[in-house]
Amino acid sequence: MEVIDQVYLAANNAAGWLFRDHTRTLPASPGSRIVLTVSDGSESWQFECKSLGDNMYYMTGREWTRFLVGARIHDRVTLYSKQDGENFHRLEVMRRA
Repeated sequence: MEVIDQVYLAANNAAGWLFRDHTRTLPASPGSRIVLTVSDGSESWQFECKSLGDNMYYMTGREWTRFLVGARIHDRVTLYSKQDGENFHRLEVMRRA
């Protein structure tokens, strides 16, 4: 699995997550909107994502808010590219003590 990007959650992530696709595997048409199906292995979400150009994206929406309910400030969230044969992206949350 390749890392698309990761973030340490902060208060400003409540509205969304601005990230760079380091794998260059997401659709890159500026202004386009995509839905990323994401799973952590036990739960899944449909995140709304807008391409901003230059491999930059903004993830937001109702599912992002639902995801944040279980997360805490300073948790590290890592988004991975799809693996062969999978129709979703993996998401890993590392809890900060």
